[in-house]
Amino acid sequence: MQGRVWFNTVDNNTTTPDALVGSAGWTVLPGTYSPGAVIPVLAASSPPPNAVLANGLTVGNAGSNATSRANIDTAFLYSFLWTNCGNCQLFNSSGGVISRGATALADFNALNAIQTINLNGTGLIGADSMTGTTSTLLVNVPVTTGTRTVPTSILGETCTH
Repeated sequence: MQGRVWFNTVDNNTTTPDALVGSAGWTVLPGTYSPGAVIPVLAASSPPPNAVLANGLTVGNAGSNATSRANIDTAFLYSFLWTNCGNCQLFNSSGGVISRGATALADFNALNAIQTINLNGTGLIGADSMTGTTSTLLVNVPVTTGTRTVPTSILGETCTH
């Protein structure tokens, strides 16, 4: 069962995040829900609560000027994208393209935004190495960016008709 994941925004916080009163300094991380809650599956142009779309816009800290979500609660998503998505571009708070710094945390704290994976007009497919060994299932598929075995790579051709 998926549950709500809390992020503490206050040093040495001793309050309980699930308390109805007196739970200051906590925020719910995007994509998490309270235990037992129904998780929506939507075919919509807007994300469910506490989630962001995989549409190529950016996420980052509050001062990052991110185009999708600029909030401290994007820290874990930011770190995940920074670590696992070599194709996800970083931007400074003025919108200029930059290179990755020393760590995801350093870039997040420097108010840099990171691009989310862009699934516009895309079909989702697993990497050719998800079982621990490389298969030949994608051997004839053209590679646009990355490789057949690296998650977030782009494979296939653009259809023009």
